[in-house]
Amino acid sequence: MKRRRGQVIVEVILILPLFLAIVFTILEMGNIAFHLILIQHATWETARYGAMIAAPKGGKGGGMDVNAGTLEKYLQRVIVAAKVKKAFPSPTIPDPQAGIMSYDLVLTTEYAIPLIFPISNFALSKPPGTGKRLVEITLRMPIEQPLLK
Repeated sequence: MKRRRGQVIVEVILILPLFLAIVFTILEMGNIAFHLILIQHATWETARYGAMIAAPKGGKGGGMDVNAGTLEKYLQRVIVAAKVKKAFPSPTIPDPQAGIMSYDLVLTTEYAIPLIFPISNFALSKPPGTGKRLVEITLRMPIEQPLLK
């Protein structure tokens, strides 16, 4: 009986790091999911704002103009570390009643999610070894245009 006294300690030392790695990875995935929801909503709000302030270029049929700098300032009011990677109007289909082309605002944002736990950083960081998970969200939002006569 006295020879087996240290067996529990050895088993705990062998299993505890694996158990903690699994627990920390699950917690880190929850952190990533929270930040993904946050950046997706911030991107949606920024695209909605951008679709409202998009301005026609040169009147009827001249295309649309989107200011990415203004959108980045709006996005950073919600998430300071987020960046607007691309913002441009994309033609969709012509509106036969108004006789103009319809446009969507295509907005791509980039955000580096800070990871919390060092054990799970090895598996979840992107690029590897940075301690952050870089995500990119692309969204299309219809641009509302006034009828020009």
